[in-house]
Amino acid sequence: MSFQLVALITGLESVPQPYSRSTNNFPYTQAAFRITQDGNPVHGWIPSSVRIRPKDGKQIRPRMTHHGSHDAELIYNFSELLDPAAGPWKLEVEFTQQSGFAEDQLVKFRTFPFR
Repeated sequence: MSFQLVALITGLESVPQPYSRSTNNFPYTQAAFRITQDGNPVHGWIPSSVRIRPKDGKQIRPRMTHHGSHDAELIYNFSELLDPAAGPWKLEVEFTQQSGFAEDQLVKFRTFPFR
């Protein structure tokens, strides 16, 4: 299985959410990931956390939100500006499988007593 960062754009301007007219006015970063196995897109995995470390090594754990999908890419925004002058940056992303499990990865309960 291959997890690739295919795009990283930082310094995007904050825009209002569809349910609100307000914005927090903080720039953010957008990352696009592609997950494949044997060259084919794999679905059912999501980035569950992101950690960022600038050159001073101090860990930052930004808030991350799902922005959408495009083709076989997952697009996520996170609430941190990656200033190139403060780099280089180390980006660590943890992925979690949320669907598409094989039969041997599932536990099935046939009967479950209730009281």
